[in-house]
Amino acid sequence: MKPPQISLEKILLLEPACLRMAVPEAYCDENGHMNVRWYAAIFDEAGDTLHARLGLTLEFHKAHGTGTMDLENHFNYLREVRAGDRLAIFSRLVAHSAKRMHYLMFMVDETRGNLSAIFECINALADLSAVTV
Repeated sequence: MKPPQISLEKILLLEPACLRMAVPEAYCDENGHMNVRWYAAIFDEAGDTLHARLGLTLEFHKAHGTGTMDLENHFNYLREVRAGDRLAIFSRLVAHSAKRMHYLMFMVDETRGNLSAIFECINALADLSAVTV
C-alpha cells in the first residue's frame, strides 16, 4: 500500500537531516539501482542520530543499563536510487511514551529532487538487565 502524498517542501522543513551521504557504487545491484539491503542500513545509521538527538546516547545507555530495539519496521520504496546520488534522511517523531517511540524517516534524493523512500519504525527502550537470551 502506498503512503499518502507528502510534499518535498514539508519534508525539507524537518532540517537538520539525520544523515547526508552519496551512494557508493558498491551499494548497487546488477540493475544499477541501490540494493534493498542498503535502505535498511542507511535508515539504521540515521536512526543513531535521531536517538542521540533524543538523549538516547551510548553514554546514557551505559549509565542506565538500557538499550533500544526495533519492534516493527515498514518500508515504502517510492523511487530508484543510483550510485553517486546524494541522499538526505529526515526524521519526524510521531508519538512516544516512557518506553516506546514511533517515528518516520524520509529518504530524499537531493540529486534528483525527489522522495525515494519512507521508513516507519516502532522502537522500544529496554532494560538490558531484564532481557533474556
